[in-house]
Amino acid sequence: MKKSLCFLIALLTAHSVFATDPKNYYNDPPGGHGMILFGQGDDFFISHLPMWMNPHDYQMIAKVKISQEIKNIIRKEQDNGTSLFSLAPSNSFVLPKLAGGDIPSFPAEIYKGHFERDGEEIGNSKVEFEQLILFKKLKRDEPSPPPGKQKYVLFGNADNQYLVHMAHGYPEIDEILKITPFKDPEVVNLITTNPSVNLVCKTKDTEKNMDGLDESVPQQCEVDQEISCEECQNNLDDITAASSVESKLPQLFNSIMIEKDIYTDTQDLGRGH
Repeated sequence: MKKSLCFLIALLTAHSVFATDPKNYYNDPPGGHGMILFGQGDDFFISHLPMWMNPHDYQMIAKVKISQEIKNIIRKEQDNGTSLFSLAPSNSFVLPKLAGGDIPSFPAEIYKGHFERDGEEIGNSKVEFEQLILFKKLKRDEPSPPPGKQKYVLFGNADNQYLVHMAHGYPEIDEILKITPFKDPEVVNLITTNPSVNLVCKTKDTEKNMDGLDESVPQQCEVDQEISCEECQNNLDDITAASSVESKLPQLFNSIMIEKDIYTDTQDLGRGH
């Protein structure tokens, strides 16, 4: 198997490579886990606001369902220029159990803006877990990838696609970006048939990418090549022709344009905390 084709197959299973198994942490104490809420149309996602202390030391992104009433309010706020929404669960729970699918839903207050930073409550909704995108146990002393090779996850649907920075050791940035969606049918199929795609992006920072990606230029990203062929197990025949998608990999990952910065923050993960 050609090396590039191996990486393509690894791409299709990449969502499991970086993930921590939530079931290993079911004994965590319950906590109040604030989240960033983002999405458009019918597809919404939550991103746990991580901190360095237990039980909040997890990065978690999941696809969820929220009430139609809240979706309508969010759509109107988005039309008026609001891009940041958040939620505060109404009860405490064990976050890994949510990530593991053993907590099917939870009630929450929904906010325009950050619920801990002058956000405005806009309503309540049941938040139903639908699909895990990323779950990772954070370690303060975990080595960070070299500057210029920061790791990101790409996910979404045909119309709305997102790029989220993968957290490593202290200090760290929490970054959620909406990108200009790829419209090529095969590329869309690649993104929408997998929970996420793992990328390495070429940042220009001399340390870590603490300021976030430059929104004014195309992002130079590639499939994370740390994934070995031992993880290559998917059959491409029922998805699309391997040679067809393979030929588009350079074009795909060197043309990511950031459409909107939904949330970029270092307050809980960055310097001084």
